[in-house]
Amino acid sequence: MPRPRNPELPTLLLAAAEELLVKKGGPHFSLRELSARVGYTLTAVYRCFENRAALLRQLNLRLFSEFNSYCVPPLDSGPLEATRMAGRRFVQWAVEHPTQYLFMFSEYGSDSLLTSPEEKATARIGLVGITTLLRMSKQIGQIDIEDPEATAIELLCYLHGLASLALSGRLEGTPGNDALEFLEANSTRMINRLLSIAPQ
Repeated sequence: MPRPRNPELPTLLLAAAEELLVKKGGPHFSLRELSARVGYTLTAVYRCFENRAALLRQLNLRLFSEFNSYCVPPLDSGPLEATRMAGRRFVQWAVEHPTQYLFMFSEYGSDSLLTSPEEKATARIGLVGITTLLRMSKQIGQIDIEDPEATAIELLCYLHGLASLALSGRLEGTPGNDALEFLEANSTRMINRLLSIAPQ
């Protein structure tokens, strides 16, 4: 007897796809492998996702949603400290989820897979959030920068580069051989430099 349709199947498939992503060190799995992992037929998988590219696109969006949610800091201590905290959370998530992070920013997870304006907007939430925090900091006189969005782009490029170097094993001289300590120290320094804040 065929198994009844499960409205939770798309969510189950995406969770299983993430598990396979981590297990295989990248999106090197087929939809047949995915169907076997969740115990549903390949036909059931195709009812949820048109093809493998559609599945990877949704996995990318799921990861960006999780990543963006983690990076959003509380505003209790003000927008400037929230910007610093967002930077620390950015690199921390990357180091703690290396395979997912590399997938998100690889050819498999790039904007070429995000076809609709809504999908592309999801991947840009981090930039929008940092830009908003910088605008708030500028409005209340905490920082003096000309273009908050341009500064946010510079900041995210730095954080992405730093995280990528850490994940590739190309960072040397980490305090106590702890990449997170190194990332946090350098992120704080770079944020101060970008925002023209004197070290304290």
